[in-house]
Amino acid sequence: MSVPVFVTGGSGFVGGRLIAHLLSKGIPVVALSRSPASDEVIRAIDPSAADSIRLVRGDLHADAAVLAEEMRGVATVYHLAAHADPRANLADLIKSNVDGTRNIVAAAKLAGVKRFVHCSTCAVYLRNEHSPVRSAAENSRLDPPTWAGYAYTKKLADDLVLEANQDGVFETVSLRPNHVWGIGDTQWLPGLIKAIKENQLKRFTPSGYFVSTTNIENLCDAFLLAAKNGRPGHAYNVIDSQDIQFEEFVERYVQTREPGLKFPSASIPFSFLYTLLWLLDWIPFVKKFLPINRELLCFVGQEYTINGSKAHNELEYKASMSREEGLLRMSQQ
Repeated sequence: MSVPVFVTGGSGFVGGRLIAHLLSKGIPVVALSRSPASDEVIRAIDPSAADSIRLVRGDLHADAAVLAEEMRGVATVYHLAAHADPRANLADLIKSNVDGTRNIVAAAKLAGVKRFVHCSTCAVYLRNEHSPVRSAAENSRLDPPTWAGYAYTKKLADDLVLEANQDGVFETVSLRPNHVWGIGDTQWLPGLIKAIKENQLKRFTPSGYFVSTTNIENLCDAFLLAAKNGRPGHAYNVIDSQDIQFEEFVERYVQTREPGLKFPSASIPFSFLYTLLWLLDWIPFVKKFLPINRELLCFVGQEYTINGSKAHNELEYKASMSREEGLLRMSQQ
């Protein structure tokens, strides 16, 4: 029987699909679960494999020594839990993404875990000058500003994970996906559909820009490859095989659930909206009700393309799920 692994964030989109992926390969899972509701979500991932899942009550801030006892004997810790809302306040993002990650790292080291795989994000390439991100590689400059709280805190989490690496003792690897999509998406897809129906999404100009995306099945493949082949102390971008125009992708993606739903024709200049959102940042009671902020705008309103060659060369990763196949499977659900 395979050695079990430990997973955080199992009740979320990415964590849930990773657990399903692991179970399909006969790998038992120990899953951190913060509530009875999370228990139910995790158990429902694969009812036929219930005996291969062990739930551990706790959260990212549980006592590290207690968590370490639950991690003893696992082959790998996959740390996927995070606060992913770019509109959240910085203190909450730091608590979950930085302090929480630090605690999980400490527990894993205390437990003697050999491999630690962290789910980061290509949002770490966002820059203070809000310029387009073009073919960002792992050695690109990382300096997300504090006003981009999600990107900023995920960069800090990335740093502490990779700096914790000890070759041959406690080996850490970080994966950076971009615009994660696919079957089971309970976050981005519903949000896009809602934004279009409520006329909250606009065509940002200049339009026609490209973005990199990451199908969830490709990301799950990469997690297992990172545990097996990842170079200790290194990060890897994980993306689909081809970039795509943002408007085209969004329209095709939402149509897997709402056939006929079109990307809005109304447009707004990126520079104008960025300036407006910058001004509104000074009015806290207003900005919390806005459907978008500067960070989110920079992520979806301009080119955001990623270089994935390092993962291909070192992890032996390839995007086995094409965009066409992924969209087709979603439309058939």
